[in-house]
Amino acid sequence: MASQKAPEKAPDRPYNGRPSKKVKFSPQVQVAEYHAVPAQDTVTFHLLLATTAEQLQRQMASGGMPFKCEFYNQVFGESEEINGYKGLQVHIWFAANSYHCWVNIQYESKRPGADDVLTLLQAWWPQPFTTDKQEFINRVTSAPARDFSQEVGTAVGRIAGKGYEVKLYHSRMVDTPDWFKELHARMEPLLVFTIDGANFLDVRDSKWEVVAAVMEKDGQQCMIGYMMLYNFYAWPLNQRPRIAQILVLPPLQGAGFGKAMIKTAYDLAQQRDAVDLTFEDPAPGLQRLREKLELDMLQSQPWIVEAADAALAAAQAEEMKQRAAAKALYQAAVAKKQEQQQAAMQSSSVPVPMADGRLHPSNGVQAGSEQQQQQQQQQQQ
Repeated sequence: MASQKAPEKAPDRPYNGRPSKKVKFSPQVQVAEYHAVPAQDTVTFHLLLATTAEQLQRQMASGGMPFKCEFYNQVFGESEEINGYKGLQVHIWFAANSYHCWVNIQYESKRPGADDVLTLLQAWWPQPFTTDKQEFINRVTSAPARDFSQEVGTAVGRIAGKGYEVKLYHSRMVDTPDWFKELHARMEPLLVFTIDGANFLDVRDSKWEVVAAVMEKDGQQCMIGYMMLYNFYAWPLNQRPRIAQILVLPPLQGAGFGKAMIKTAYDLAQQRDAVDLTFEDPAPGLQRLREKLELDMLQSQPWIVEAADAALAAAQAEEMKQRAAAKALYQAAVAKKQEQQQAAMQSSSVPVPMADGRLHPSNGVQAGSEQQQQQQQQQQQ
């Protein structure tokens, strides 16, 4: 039996047994195009800071604080694509005061066998989201205001901004109240989209510690990020804490909140006389932030600054010395080349007497050539 020829493949994508782009289902009905669309282009997250129904409606109408995430492979597979829809848009809304979530899916048409987006998302939501807008508003407005300073650990840091203040609170996770554990669970899905290969934690383990970044603005508090630490044993009687997860809401990144949480981890490790502080698979951006912070910490140590200044001065002196030596070598080479050129000119110059006894101004080769030409002319005459 002759083998069946596989459909022509797209130029930059491997053939996976099904058409990767356009499919015509029947020539007898209106043709529709169904695409495997990148989740990066299709999924949009929205952050809402409002707490009243009127404010929520107004912020949702304006789009809230929209943002994109980087990783979709755990939810939608290694290709990070959603199959079987035309005109698909997925909007995921979070309320910052409680992290209740509303998922709004819109599309023009859907073919049989298309990916079940809701099921794929729900698998990564420990606290179920809602698909009903009014129910979402009711959940957000009925969520009680929380006072982190009274119920969540100890204040360990503070960041002041224009019109707001962010405080850092530290606690063992098992010691936090139930409402905080639920708040953390509703926040965890964001990790899946912002940290490659992120996993959910077993908060019942007493070795887990949390540093929560809480923004206080207009009399209300909301958690805008957190860091999870795990305490490992170090022989003989020490600890080796590790930063396992760190999250700052993407719309609020770049203001120094993540850096402040990492600095808090270093301070806690120093207070405990820990062996060191490690990071679990840091992303390139986190690694750069860590290096900048460690440089800042080094600059606060006078003996390190003195040693660095001395090393820099020695390096500058050595560079000047090498430049001076290189300049001297260059000048010697130029002088030697000039001497060689002058010697060559002198060796090829032979004085030729003229009729009046003076020396001919040209070189001997040229003078001899002219004399030979005159003799040849006389012989011809």
